[in-house]
Formats: sequence, C-alpha cells, structure tokens
Amino acid sequence: MRSFIIYFSCVLLLNSCAESNDFSIVPEIEFISLSKSQMIQSDLNRDSLTLTLSFKDGDGDIGHGPQSSVLNLTLIDKRTNEVFSNYKIPAIPEEGANNGVKGKIYLKLFSTCCIYPNLPVACTPVPGYPTNKLVFEVYMLDRALHKSNVVTTDTITLLCN
Repeated sequence: MRSFIIYFSCVLLLNSCAESNDFSIVPEIEFISLSKSQMIQSDLNRDSLTLTLSFKDGDGDIGHGPQSSVLNLTLIDKRTNEVFSNYKIPAIPEEGANNGVKGKIYLKLFSTCCIYPNLPVACTPVPGYPTNKLVFEVYMLDRALHKSNVVTTDTITLLCN
C-alpha cells in the first residue's frame, strides 16, 4: 500500500508540471495568407488588405509593453529592398513553466504607390504601366534581439491606373 501512495504522488507531480515545448528561443514565423491579392495604388490609405502570420518562440519573449516604443516586426518592400514599415508587437503574457508561446498576427496593410522605371514614385497613372507586383519580406525580433527567420508574402498586384 505504501509503494502505491508513493507512485501515485509521483504521477500527480509529473502531471502537474507544464509540458515542455520544442520551440527554439529564436522566434519562428510563417506566412499564412493575404486577405486579397490586389490593391488600388494610393498614398491616402484608400485600399488595404490583411496579412496573416503565425509565430512561435520557446522562451516567450515576444513583444513589448505599452510604455515601450520598440518596433519589432519589419516589412521589406522587395521592389526597392527598403523597409516598407515597422510595427510594434504588444507584449504576450508569459504562461507555464517553459514560457513558450505561439499564435497568429493579423496585420492591416494599406496600399502604396506604384513604382515606374526611370520615373519618380508617384501615385498617378502612367500609360503603359497598368500594374506593379508587390512582395514583402517579413521578420520579427524578440526582446533578447533574436531575429526570426525571414518569410516572403505572396505577390500583391497593385492596380496603377
């Protein structure tokens, strides 16, 4: 009877511990989807779409509190290889013994202007250039400044005319 009580106590202890995750402490993101594949060019927030990403991080140090101004999600416009925009991911509460987290990010992206060869960027139609192909590369940084993998979105067609 005594050995049964000891065994039962060990089983209870093992079951009460949080399950360990197999996530790396370097954040990992995955491109999930775009809500649509076309936008009308605009510099006045005339059109938008939603970008959906998933993420996971083994030590759960994703995001920053409300007092922080740190921007930790970056989009690169592959037409120019320049930063399109930076965003702040809010702090995610740490849970469990291992603090691993996973979830989804929904990001509203507003339209941008078409880029024309040998012409300045302008949101006015140029004959002969009805569309632009827009692709983003995306990555995130956690609070320890671990950089995630870089993911590429599907192609967005900007309607220039």
